[in-house]
Amino acid sequence: MPHGAPDFSNRQALSTIFAIFDLGEAVARLGSIVYFDRRGNVLLLEDFEAGLGRWGRVAGGGGVTPALSFTAVRSGQFSALLQTGAGAGSWSDMTLSVAYRTVGGLGVEFSFVSAASYALITLWFGLRTGTTLYRAGIRYNSVLDRLEYLDSANTWQVLDSGIKLDVGSMDIHTLKLVVDFSLATYKRVLLNALTYQMSTLALYSVSDIGAPRLDVEMRATAGIAQVERVYIDDVIITQNEP
Repeated sequence: MPHGAPDFSNRQALSTIFAIFDLGEAVARLGSIVYFDRRGNVLLLEDFEAGLGRWGRVAGGGGVTPALSFTAVRSGQFSALLQTGAGAGSWSDMTLSVAYRTVGGLGVEFSFVSAASYALITLWFGLRTGTTLYRAGIRYNSVLDRLEYLDSANTWQVLDSGIKLDVGSMDIHTLKLVVDFSLATYKRVLLNALTYQMSTLALYSVSDIGAPRLDVEMRATAGIAQVERVYIDDVIITQNEP
């Protein structure tokens, strides 16, 4: 039975293919890393194929400075490896700062592969306006099998519990955090198939005279006294999130 439309029309039927009217679907099929959640307009894409040159990288407590890796990836050949030390509380951290045009409906997404049984995988997302720092945070706590968020008092609170993610080089998970800095509130968090609406939750804010910018920070922290490894890939920053 004929179906679809030729590339010069949306009215004439085709016999062997379906037409694609969603440009986002067309781009995803062409290999874009933006396919988990396509809401918002892309502000920045990072797949680490060009290295880690634009990222700030630090470690503490015996952790290892983030490095390029090909052990576990979501796309392409490379990811960023965050490796802790053998002591509980050791960490590995990477940061990125970018300019922004709008402050409402901003999102940050990343995918990770965890070879870590007892780690804290944390994402911070901040906005500096020149007078105020607004900061949002979400982390997966694999020690306690729960998802936690940073509240307006800069304290971690439980968002959901009983979350057990698979670990291993082929177990890829995706986390996306969306906030509305214009209202100083969260909007939502996505973790794989789970979605949490958070628009009633306020962000942490404090006076800050730093230059206006967006900050993204990701950290792996050892929850117990053993080395933990987390591979980060496909970081996406979006604006105009509904």
